[in-house]
Amino acid sequence: AFQPFGPRARKLGVNMVSKRSGHTPSLGYSIYRAVLVDSAKALSTGGLTQSELLAALEEHGVVWLIESMPQGSKFIVTFKAPEAVTELVKQAILPVGSAKLMVEGYKVQSKPAAEDEERLHALFSKPSIKPPNIILYEARDDTKPVAAGTFVEWNIALTNRSTQARELLSIEVPFQPPGAPASFMLKAPLPKPGKSLQLFQNNTHTQGIRFSSKPGCVGTFRTTLIFNFTTWVLEHEVVVTVSDAREAFPPPLPPLAAAMPPARALARTDGPARVDIVPAIPKGRNCKLPGAKLLASLGEYHGKFALEEYPLPPDIIDTIEGRRAANFNPWKTKDNYRTRL
Repeated sequence: AFQPFGPRARKLGVNMVSKRSGHTPSLGYSIYRAVLVDSAKALSTGGLTQSELLAALEEHGVVWLIESMPQGSKFIVTFKAPEAVTELVKQAILPVGSAKLMVEGYKVQSKPAAEDEERLHALFSKPSIKPPNIILYEARDDTKPVAAGTFVEWNIALTNRSTQARELLSIEVPFQPPGAPASFMLKAPLPKPGKSLQLFQNNTHTQGIRFSSKPGCVGTFRTTLIFNFTTWVLEHEVVVTVSDAREAFPPPLPPLAAAMPPARALARTDGPARVDIVPAIPKGRNCKLPGAKLLASLGEYHGKFALEEYPLPPDIIDTIEGRRAANFNPWKTKDNYRTRL
């Protein structure tokens, strides 16, 4: 998981690697770790940033962890490949800008250091494969950029379609210096030694990821997650594109012209406007709703009997006001409206 840059890094870092390898390193020089000597104390005085140091180390190989030693001016660098350590130790000096750091081999002189070497070998010596029956789905649209100065969270679902159960020992992510312009972080809960996760057939583990960036930080950022199983590992690269907030969330386009009300088709310019009645049901359309014939007749009555006019009392409105009678028909009241009401 995310490793801090400080004295407690070793306690929180590589001890999360599996112990299941049968390799037992002899007390000697580490094949995965090297020691950087900052005699001028460029890191502590601010003449060298942790991001600049990481970028210089990445030219030799993938850096897995950086941790400080009790001396303060020495740092242990863990690489994923032994070839990177061999090349860097042979070079003896690591130039980083105007600073120059001495490089030494890391001596495995204690039992905890030997156990750390054993755990590193158990993780990095496993083959990296992608079985067809392990389905990995990342629930995020990686084509959409993220605005700088914000964070985004999403999930990765790992499903076992095999009839054989799989044991997920841990989920690892390379070192990221604190204070970096952008960083990835795995969200709890996480499988770890002693609390591994058993993926039975059709079981799914959902792993939450959080990516955060600082204002003004733009570019493409990536990291590789390592799903550490018993005898093999599954590597998955996560890529996030960060752009300026104005590019990620562009403002709406302005209108091409001012809004104009639609012109009336039957408007008259030589006199007062004429009110045209449009039937609710066009002529010729077959509608079986109750009262449809009355709506389609434009107010013209074509019934069998002539309609009679019924004079209503002048107080009819005051009489029925406030009354909730949905079936009230004023034409049926005539003279007995008080009885009907």
